[in-house]
Amino acid sequence: MEDNTTVQEYIQQCRDFLQKAQQYLAAGDLHQASEKGWGAASHMTKAVAYANGWEYQKHHQFNVILNNARRKIGRDDIVLC
Repeated sequence: MEDNTTVQEYIQQCRDFLQKAQQYLAAGDLHQASEKGWGAASHMTKAVAYANGWEYQKHHQFNVILNNARRKIGRDDIVLC
């Protein structure tokens, strides 16, 4: 399991991406807004993965991590594609 510093760094990067996404959205730049939104989702998923000691090295593991988290918290009502 990674130390808490790494998890906090991922969380902060997620927040930064979300802030930038909102700025791009307000400016009407949907492409950049969506890129920053994906970056935020990816970094939050990394934070969850590292906090739980789960491997997350490639984007194809995104759904695996989210499904693991869904099962861990017992939220079967959350359906992922």
